[in-house]
Amino acid sequence: MKTLLILLDFIPVILFTLAGIHLLRSLYDRSSKGAFALLSSGVIIIIASGIYKSLYKLLYYTNICDFEILNKCFFPMQSTGFLLVGIGMLALMLFKQPASLPLLTIIPLYTSSMPFVFMTLIGTTLLWLPLSYYAHKSKHKLTSILFIISYILLLTMGYLSTKNFELDIINLIAELVNIVAQLCFYIGIKDMHNNVWIEKELY
Repeated sequence: MKTLLILLDFIPVILFTLAGIHLLRSLYDRSSKGAFALLSSGVIIIIASGIYKSLYKLLYYTNICDFEILNKCFFPMQSTGFLLVGIGMLALMLFKQPASLPLLTIIPLYTSSMPFVFMTLIGTTLLWLPLSYYAHKSKHKLTSILFIISYILLLTMGYLSTKNFELDIINLIAELVNIVAQLCFYIGIKDMHNNVWIEKELY
């Protein structure tokens, strides 16, 4: 069971990395420098947080060490990444060539994790729902549905994150939900990259 959990944990990271690469390649020539900077930095931070979390579990479950900082940095990094991606996508939708974007306000330090929950929710919503809209507008209804499924599963992951991950069954369920979510996201982005954005303008 432990070996299975270790292997499964890397799959969503790989899928999101592939989807993120296709997303950035698709939008590179269609977005302003500011919007693309936000999108790319957000994607990179999300990927890095996933790698750190997977590495932590690898070290923990193989009894090498309990590298605590890798575990603790995951949630703040991931939520920040999603927020940056969401703001970048919003800028992409609203402005063709913005002169500048306001600096992000530094989140005050709280003991509650709710600010990060909201950051993740906002960023996820601002990325996934516009993608679903563009797919539907381009008559790729199945792709639009895949984005919606991925979005719902990611919200489910947010709920599961409040549960006790020391239980193997909770960990396994979360990994399977995350894998399906990222797989739907990757397939959707791949279709958009190959069949929609390659010939059509975003605006």
